[in-house]
Amino acid sequence: DEWLEVDRSHSKETLSQLARPVTPVVMVGETQGSSPRPVESRASLLGDRTANAPTQPDASLSQFQTPQRNISKAPVHLRMPGWSTSQPRGQDTLASPSSSSSPPPQTPHRVKVRVKEKLFLIAVPSSDSDSYTILWLTKEAETRYHQECDLRPRLSLTSGGALLSPHDPIINLLHDNEEVLAEVLSWDLPPISVRYKRACDSLALAEDSSMSKILQLQENGSSIDLSNLSLNKEHLTPILRALKLQTATRRLCLSANRLGDDAMDELLASLVTMPNLTLLDLSSNCITHEGLRKLCDPSTSSRDTPFQSLEELNLSLNPLGDGSSQLIASLIRSCPRLSTLKLQACGLTARFLQNMALSCTLKGSRHLKTLILSHNDLGFKGVQFLLRNLAHDVLSHL
Repeated sequence: DEWLEVDRSHSKETLSQLARPVTPVVMVGETQGSSPRPVESRASLLGDRTANAPTQPDASLSQFQTPQRNISKAPVHLRMPGWSTSQPRGQDTLASPSSSSSPPPQTPHRVKVRVKEKLFLIAVPSSDSDSYTILWLTKEAETRYHQECDLRPRLSLTSGGALLSPHDPIINLLHDNEEVLAEVLSWDLPPISVRYKRACDSLALAEDSSMSKILQLQENGSSIDLSNLSLNKEHLTPILRALKLQTATRRLCLSANRLGDDAMDELLASLVTMPNLTLLDLSSNCITHEGLRKLCDPSTSSRDTPFQSLEELNLSLNPLGDGSSQLIASLIRSCPRLSTLKLQACGLTARFLQNMALSCTLKGSRHLKTLILSHNDLGFKGVQFLLRNLAHDVLSHL
């Protein structure tokens, strides 16, 4: 009973103490020479700690608290994908796709322009493409042909047979990669002496002043005579290039030179630009059947076929041989106006006349009036075979 009574009184005392408000006076932050500051309550103490963030944590709470790091108070800005970085800090906004990446480059509008045997691919600038007209395309094609061939044409463009107006925008008339045809109206040619000098410069050759004078004296005439000058391929190449587009030339005499088989390509390139040529003299130039094959090149396009006006061809004193019979037949067929063919001293025999293609060509020719075959070893058999296969009603001189 006594023990229960003591325990009951002790419990009442404990409860009475817990019921009274606790206002302890605690000396916090007391240092030497400073006055103590009372802490009012646990709530205010915790609020003050939270606000002032003490550098030393309370020892009683150290076991429950994670040590705090010294974190800078500067604001942290994160760069996220798709967010503009051009805005000031604190004002980041989501950037639009146009500002975050440049638009893909536009594919240029391209047009193919064919000028004679050359084909040029010309790109129309994509910026302000409406301002680029057919006239601009024509000038661009003229410039490129001049850079490629050292000759400046005056062009007119057509598409599908229709003439293109110079003032229409390209993008309104032509599709991408469409090919148009350029018709040469005329040529802007410098004097022949200037062209000869340019050809020598392009070939890294020294200009022959005497040859320049010869060409200059014959420039305005209808005949170019360079016979008996013993010129080889190196000398003849710049001359043949200077003679391109001499449309007034009707007679070209190159006899007694040394063209050979190698220079026949340069000769053909010049002959296709002389549509009014009626006489060609290539006698005594060391031309064989291989060189004659180049002159009869079947790959030449129909609009650039040479010899359309040719009336007289002299191949005498060249070692053509019997192997040239097929080529001679092809040459006769490609010259619709050829009336005179000279094959003197070309190393021909009766075998040359026994070729079936040549026999059919001679018999069916309605324009060949003069055929010269002297100083060849045809023999009686060859002459007999020849007379049997000629068009007697057309041929007037044998």
